[in-house]
Amino acid sequence: IATIEELALELPTITDNPSLIITFSDPSTEKEGVHLEIDKKGFTTIKSPYSLPALSIGNHLLKFKFVDKYGATQTIDKEIIIIPRAPILNTPSVETSQIIFSGSGLAGSEVILLLSTDKKMITKVGEVDEDGKWRIEVVDSIPTGTYSFTAFVRKYGYASNLADSMTLDIGNNQKPEIKE
Repeated sequence: IATIEELALELPTITDNPSLIITFSDPSTEKEGVHLEIDKKGFTTIKSPYSLPALSIGNHLLKFKFVDKYGATQTIDKEIIIIPRAPILNTPSVETSQIIFSGSGLAGSEVILLLSTDKKMITKVGEVDEDGKWRIEVVDSIPTGTYSFTAFVRKYGYASNLADSMTLDIGNNQKPEIKE
């Protein structure tokens, strides 16, 4: 059974980089080349480093075919899952009766905002528009305190990683402070 070590291939199981660059080595003595088939669409000869062709979000089957050091043809199947990139959070805008969270993310995806304190957790869902922008207005009663917030996006059932979290201090009639 062929192993991924024979190709010296490092391939993550999940990535948010649809054009991931993979490196590998040709184990054949005659350097006959490595062939890759993506999602059963036919084999092409690839050279290291190789940039994947902007794979769509979801699960993809990569089939590598090569000649091993003993001269036998081997195939290795690897699955890779492409997830959306984490959204970008802008500094929130705080008004007397609401906090407006905004940012950018994958166009056409759903953005899920997580706002938490030691007393309360608020989850809000919004849409990322076709320009990749999103905006969520929180009008819930928000007690004073320090809040941590982050967000992730979801498309086709695949969720991104969490955005870097930020903190927001809500005081009694004082200007809120944002900390990165």
